[in-house]
Amino acid sequence: MNAATVGFAQTQCLDCGEWYEYELDFGDASVWDVWVEQLNGNQNRLWITVAETFSDANGEFTFPIEKSFMIANNAAGTYTVGRTKVYVDTKGNTQIRACYIVP
Repeated sequence: MNAATVGFAQTQCLDCGEWYEYELDFGDASVWDVWVEQLNGNQNRLWITVAETFSDANGEFTFPIEKSFMIANNAAGTYTVGRTKVYVDTKGNTQIRACYIVP
C-alpha cells in the first residue's frame, strides 16, 4: 500500500498503571499493510496489519498485529486492529479507494 506520511506518537496508560510511549509511523510501508482477498460471491476478506511499537524502562519492542474482516463488495468502514482504528473504502473486489488512520 502506498501510504501518505501519517505518523504520531502518543502516551498510553496501560492496565499495569505505568506509562509507555506508543508509536505508529504509517509513512513507513513496512509498519502497516492493507489488502483485499477476493472470495467467491459478493463478499471478500479485508486484511489489515499494523506494527505497534512500545517502549518503557526496559527498552523498545515492536510486534505486528494482523486481523481479517469479512466485507461486502464496495464496502467502507472503520476497523480496529490492536489499538489502531483504520478506515478503509473498497471498490469492486480488491481495489482500495481510500485508507487512513482514524485518530
